[in-house]
Amino acid sequence: DKCYCRGHLLTGKKIGVLVVGGAPTDHVEYKLIRKQFECMAQMLKWDIRFYKDYCANEKEDLAKNSAAIEELKQLSAAVE
Repeated sequence: DKCYCRGHLLTGKKIGVLVVGGAPTDHVEYKLIRKQFECMAQMLKWDIRFYKDYCANEKEDLAKNSAAIEELKQLSAAVE
């Protein structure tokens, strides 16, 4: 919601969207979050370079997932 009030500062940005939640990634909450970001991206003319969601229930779950960490490193290059 903060993106809407300061939108003029964010117009035209390249972004990547990472969503981490406790539910499995095929759960509807991830689809709803993605739709929200797509709406903001359209309004603010963002260039969404990637959208990725992960399931992590414990503080270290994602950090321990070496495949996810490697994927995140590759995705970060997509925003540059």
